[in-house]
Amino acid sequence: MLSLPAAWLAELNDQSALVADPEGRAAVLAELAMAAHRRKEIDEEQLADMLDFTETARAWGLFEHDSIATRGAKGSEHSANGCSGLRAD
Repeated sequence: MLSLPAAWLAELNDQSALVADPEGRAAVLAELAMAAHRRKEIDEEQLADMLDFTETARAWGLFEHDSIATRGAKGSEHSANGCSGLRAD
């Protein structure tokens, strides 16, 4: 079973922070992983896993951030056109 530092896992699971700043949060996660390795809390395999998880979280955060921005832009476009975004069939 994979055992990773609880503080790092808490940061990884902070979805709102990942969506708000995917690049910044990934940098924090990578630094926390490297620091844990320097303190010998984790081995090389765990470090590799943590860095892989970090990259996956960054990609997910970017996707979610872009999705929210796209939905927001569409909502603004409908509002500017006098539409509420709801259809009355």
